[in-house]
Amino acid sequence: MTLPWTSPKKVFSLRTLLDSPMRREFRFKPIGFIRSPYKRVEEVPRDCSSTLGEVVVEEYEEGLRDIEGFSHLVILWVFHRSRGGSLVVKPLHYEGLKGVFATRHPDRPNPIALTIVELIERRGNTLRVRGVDASPLLDIKPYTHRDRVKRLRAGWIDEVGDHPYGLRREDPRGTW
Repeated sequence: MTLPWTSPKKVFSLRTLLDSPMRREFRFKPIGFIRSPYKRVEEVPRDCSSTLGEVVVEEYEEGLRDIEGFSHLVILWVFHRSRGGSLVVKPLHYEGLKGVFATRHPDRPNPIALTIVELIERRGNTLRVRGVDASPLLDIKPYTHRDRVKRLRAGWIDEVGDHPYGLRREDPRGTW
């Protein structure tokens, strides 16, 4: 059986893509910013799920139309303090090295991050949300039941215990 995306006519290599008229570089302009109670990266807890903050979308308020109907949102943002694109990193709260694409480490080739937040309310161009830290905002998407993964495997993270980053219940760096 040949799947449509495996057809020789449909397969593109990275080289083909880069040599094509398509852009070799993509530029993104932040659509807003995220306000949180944290001023320094050291203050941010490992688990921000209970942190109240605001997502402010200054020029794109019209794009927020009807967003109030969603309980959760996917927030794309930038690790704006990333030190660069390391391919092997030491994950926080874990002993040893891992490939950057098997982690959520901020030092990556493209410092893009994703967070799922709970939408509390919308006030004009501002969304009150739970589960953020302060970072430049790239995009907002609704999180729906179709996004849920039914049979999740978490790779090496499953090996470090019942907390995704190996924290123990008494660890003051995070709550869960």
